[in-house]
Amino acid sequence: MEHVFLASDLAQKRREVIDEARSDFAQIRDTDGTSLVMLEQVRFDFLRGMLAVVPKWVMLDLALGRPYGERRSTDFGELAWLGAFDDDDQIAFRRELLEAINLAVANADLSTIKVCLDDWRRTAQALSNEKS
Repeated sequence: MEHVFLASDLAQKRREVIDEARSDFAQIRDTDGTSLVMLEQVRFDFLRGMLAVVPKWVMLDLALGRPYGERRSTDFGELAWLGAFDDDDQIAFRRELLEAINLAVANADLSTIKVCLDDWRRTAQALSNEKS
């Protein structure tokens, strides 16, 4: 059962609030009605990282929804370097990124996403250098 602490509980029940935050999260209602959440830094960092991944995924999905010949590197947003790849490689990247996201969520660890993005970006750079 979810318990909502009051701001005054931070002084009176601080150990209970901290323990609940450590176990999952603690919800605190401020005197003005604002709801705040306390959680471990590592969990917050993970959620923030996932929040940064979502727009990349959306741009990728939208770009891959267009026929290959109509895709521009700008359609990929921050993943513009995907323009260096052919259609099959772009689709393979999407599949690998989805796997990395699934692993990240399962393990609450962003490293699989970072490795996936870094590896594909380096390959795109190498391909671009070969073409130059």
